[in-house]
Amino acid sequence: MLQVILNPTAGGGRASRAIPALQTALEARKLEYNLFLTDKVGAARAFTKTVTGNDSIVVVGGDGTLHEVIASLLEHTNHSDRAVGVIPLGTGDDFARGAKIPLNNLEAAVNIIASGKLEVLDAGRIGSKAFINGFGSGFDALIAREVRNAPKFLPGSMRYLWAILAELSKLSPRPAKVIADGVVVHDGAALLIAVMNLIGYGGGLKIAPNSDPKDGLLEVVIAGKFTTLGVLGILPKLQKGAHLGHPEVKVVRTNEVRVEWQKPTAAHVDGELLEMGTVFEACVLPGAVKMFMP
Repeated sequence: MLQVILNPTAGGGRASRAIPALQTALEARKLEYNLFLTDKVGAARAFTKTVTGNDSIVVVGGDGTLHEVIASLLEHTNHSDRAVGVIPLGTGDDFARGAKIPLNNLEAAVNIIASGKLEVLDAGRIGSKAFINGFGSGFDALIAREVRNAPKFLPGSMRYLWAILAELSKLSPRPAKVIADGVVVHDGAALLIAVMNLIGYGGGLKIAPNSDPKDGLLEVVIAGKFTTLGVLGILPKLQKGAHLGHPEVKVVRTNEVRVEWQKPTAAHVDGELLEMGTVFEACVLPGAVKMFMP
């Protein structure tokens, strides 16, 4: 049985409008399913706790709904045997991008689930929260907060670019220290510090283009001291994942990482905003989840 969790507001209502087509696609493939519509933040997390037996979970929506499901499955454990599939109909759909699940193609996404092909992927944990995409602190977290104010008519990637431009006027790199597997790898000004399991966030920004969710490691990306012009100059490269050669960008692969900001700093996990803080500790959860994959 597929327990299908659909967020009606995902993608500006795109997920809700896709319900008839989704039901037709599932029934055409003779897939037995139960459809659950979320009605508030936290509903997917709560529903996931009620799933029993060998039922699989299918997330229809965006990264926020997927994050709730993964966080629920890994709340009290570092491993889950429950299979999870994704039909990407959200705003950013960064997990789907990283996992090469077709965007804007419901039939193709349903075919992946119908095929039954499963792969074991790593996850991460920051404090008590598990994540599948990544954790960010500093400028990227401010963007995650600002994107909520972006015009609704803008598509996913353009909403994030709008938020970036809105935050540039307040740009202020802060002192930070990064300790990876017990070794200090950065001690100085930082624009942002991202801890990634997959390749990106922000609706297609390839912050960690070489990250592999099956290698048992997290990829830490540190952007050092950037000016406003510097950010504008690196943005096109960031979209292509071609920014790693910049002298102010550092990448470290690690099992565990501790991020210490001198002052309270904004942070997010899979796009979910966290309370501002000065210290964030993350670790990899190797082989934590089973996902339907192409």
